[in-house]
Amino acid sequence: MNIRRATFVDAKEIRDLNVETIQKVNAKDYTLQEINVWSSFNKIEAWEDAINQQKFWVVIKENKIIGFGSLTPNGLLDFLFVHYADQRVGIASVIEEEIEKEARSQSNEKLFASVSITAQPFFLSKGYTIDRMESKALKGEIFINAQMEKILK
Repeated sequence: MNIRRATFVDAKEIRDLNVETIQKVNAKDYTLQEINVWSSFNKIEAWEDAINQQKFWVVIKENKIIGFGSLTPNGLLDFLFVHYADQRVGIASVIEEEIEKEARSQSNEKLFASVSITAQPFFLSKGYTIDRMESKALKGEIFINAQMEKILK
């Protein structure tokens, strides 16, 4: 297993991993309608834009992307997803640590993220705190995320 920066070539595999993870991991915390809305954001061009505009990493195992994450210049940890078959073996921790290291190098004072119900325990275990809860309407469904942050020392 290794971690590297993502390229445009990775966009389709990242998109597919994102959709599969939402449908198989997040399904335990969300309704079918919510899962369908959330996983409908799957345009390759949007993933290419994210790869271009953010610092974006992928974790590779046996020539397959099994996780990905991203960081914006202002300290937003925007994406953090791990393949459904590779959950709870430290992949998300590897990505989060890489993002935290990069945030420090770009002089961010904190990391922040909009975190799903499913991911909140992971972020809490990494020292993030809940700043506030927010609801967001998307295609007729209401999603409640925790706005979380971690002060970098």
